Amino acid sequence: MHDVLGDSYQDFCDNILAEIPHQEPYQKILSMLGSFCLYSWIVVIIWFVSSLFETMIGQKTLPFLILRLGDVLSYAVLIFVSIFIVDHICKNSFDNENGKFLSKSNKKLIFMIIIWMILFALSRIFLNNYVFSIHISICICLCVGLFLLYKLFDELWN
Repeated sequence: MHDVLGDSYQDFCDNILAEIPHQEPYQKILSMLGSFCLYSWIVVIIWFVSSLFETMIGQKTLPFLILRLGDVLSYAVLIFVSIFIVDHICKNSFDNENGKFLSKSNKKLIFMIIIWMILFALSRIFLNNYVFSIHISICICLCVGLFLLYKLFDELWN
């Protein structure tokens, strides 16, 4: 392994990153749109499954699924925190403060995760205001459309 990576893992990764071609601003924006489609697709799938169970068990509103304000806010926070966690791992993977798990950057990450869990739970519990209902077939089409948009952006600009 030492023969492949050399003396420093960080130097090896820096050399790989230096080989990545430069993207124009519009390419970066389109790449971010593709990532946003992926995040949205995952969140819509999670919301779809949880709403389907809620509807089948308690609300009996099929074929319509109900979107609440707490759903919108909690899943928006979920996307933000997911991006933050990935960014944190990428930026701090080589930071080694004498092997401490509770380094300053890890404390920041743990704090963000705790805040997210509190916001997620509170918004799902207390913000039950009705936003709108969506037909199950439209929700399925939205899932498929977001996934296809993600694949399109991924193929063209990544």
